[in-house]
Amino acid sequence: MHPLSLFQPRHPRAFPVWLCLVALAGVSRAPCAAALATDAAAPLPLGSARDLGFAPDRLDRLHANLRQLVDEGRCSGFVTLLVRHGQIADWRTYGWRDLETRAPMEQDTIFRIASNSKLITSVGAMILFEEGRLDLDAPIATYLPDFKDVRVLTGGTVDAPELVEPKTPPRIRHLLSHTAGFTYDFGDTDVLSQLYRRHNPWAAASLDEFVARAAKLPLAHEPGAAFRYGISTDVLGAIIERVSGQNLEEFLQARLFRPLRMVDTSFDVPAEKLPRLASVYRRQGDQLVNDEPGQADVARRRQGIRSGGGGLFSTTGDYARFAQMLLNGGELDGVRILGRKTVEYMTLNHLARTSKPTHAYSDSRGFGLGAEVVIDPAKDPTLCSLGQFGWSGSNTTRCQIDPREDLVALVFLQHRPMNETGVFARFANGYNLALTNPPRPMTTPQLPPDSPGLIESGQAPSRDYAAVKHCIEQAIGWAIEKDFDAMFHLWGDDLFHFWVFSNSTVIGLDAFKRYADQWRDPDFRGTRFEFRDLRIRFSRSGDVAWYSTYLDDCATIKGKEHCLQNVFQTGVLEKRDGRWVHVQMHGSYPVDRIPENLLQQFYADQFSRGKTE
Repeated sequence: MHPLSLFQPRHPRAFPVWLCLVALAGVSRAPCAAALATDAAAPLPLGSARDLGFAPDRLDRLHANLRQLVDEGRCSGFVTLLVRHGQIADWRTYGWRDLETRAPMEQDTIFRIASNSKLITSVGAMILFEEGRLDLDAPIATYLPDFKDVRVLTGGTVDAPELVEPKTPPRIRHLLSHTAGFTYDFGDTDVLSQLYRRHNPWAAASLDEFVARAAKLPLAHEPGAAFRYGISTDVLGAIIERVSGQNLEEFLQARLFRPLRMVDTSFDVPAEKLPRLASVYRRQGDQLVNDEPGQADVARRRQGIRSGGGGLFSTTGDYARFAQMLLNGGELDGVRILGRKTVEYMTLNHLARTSKPTHAYSDSRGFGLGAEVVIDPAKDPTLCSLGQFGWSGSNTTRCQIDPREDLVALVFLQHRPMNETGVFARFANGYNLALTNPPRPMTTPQLPPDSPGLIESGQAPSRDYAAVKHCIEQAIGWAIEKDFDAMFHLWGDDLFHFWVFSNSTVIGLDAFKRYADQWRDPDFRGTRFEFRDLRIRFSRSGDVAWYSTYLDDCATIKGKEHCLQNVFQTGVLEKRDGRWVHVQMHGSYPVDRIPENLLQQFYADQFSRGKTE
């Protein structure tokens, strides 16, 4: 288990639940719901909740609901922050950051953000990717040779594990999407957990030693086959150090924290800031037990592993700036950290081609390169939006970034186990129910960014909307009997880019059409598309349209219907001589695998006219 997640207190201090319920001599009721900051130190511009699309009375209802958690003694305190359209709409504090000293929770309180560190480290890796210094498809052994002999566990015992060589090596993209096969020691009794305890990478005194220990651990499954949460981001942090020549703290400070003015985010807490550090609590019967002694040592020691997967300290203000940068497509206050297309790529569902398109803790959310992403809001237990992304930390910190609503939502506690209080759902449902005005159109991979040259579909002539919709519904599709892994891109009228696994082939569209026809069964009876959440936007000139949609692609073969579900498709159309035509299309088919022999034939026989890269 991650060392920053499960510290046991050496001298636990217990606080009765009623301490947060009644006023003590000279001490007022637990402070809650602080007013918005008004000074120039606010992390983002301040705005009016009403003007930013929140109903004030519904926000009041949300905060009354949240305050109950403190008043009932279920947690010590927390901070919430809502940012919409780049402005702070609501920033509240509740309760205490330390019950013993009666120090109130404040807007600049410092939190151990645990796994909320992962997205930050992932962004650091993508900076190196953009610079051409990190190849997402390279085996991790390219940068960390210790992993050249990594094996997959198939059975056996802790003393005699059965191991096989992986069919494909774990790659950088597998670390980012948690599909490499690494895990955590969750305290289980299975062979893999026992091996993690035996080699215990967290006992390492340095990140290099961490790598050496981790390289002795087998993988839980074939790389790329499934989501498995674990030490992948810590391995990624070690790779950042090797590639950049800096330790992870130095790299993140230089490339992220200082450019974004994240002044309180670091792997340690300086002595002058320790009074602002919140204590971590857990319930023990009807009491809250303070884990602060063990946790504070981590903040003070300034040594050991710089855990990219869970070692950062931060504030809601700092993290809001980081999240707003991602929501803006990689830029904040004129400082560009990542390119827009990189952020878009990170927030696609990269589990679509694994055994299950959602991650291990959700039936509605997949996982991108560093963050979960909502792919089916109807299945989510809370109100959310398609394409919303973010993650949580084991000390009960959570960030959600909603491109459709142009919204950043943060709730930071210091309580274990994570979300024991149910605060995540209370907060998410409450702020979503407080939204009033319609969302802005999506500005992530699905659609281009807002600009004066774009208008909404409702402002376009109905005949153009109908014509574009018809073109989309007639978009190229094909049906096959076998599930296979693929992404496709259509450029212009004649160039088709087809991507299978990490190989890439460019062919003529006519050649692909002929091949698709050959692949179809003679008893093929036609294709049926079912579109969901179709969104269209037009240029003000009325000559260009952008769209995004999810669809199910179904075909009837020999009387049986075969479907590829949750295909994500985006595209651009132009109006030429009064007729709408596709000029660009992107799609991803979230399916399983293709047999090796079929893959070879696929390239050798059908794509001879193209160029294999």
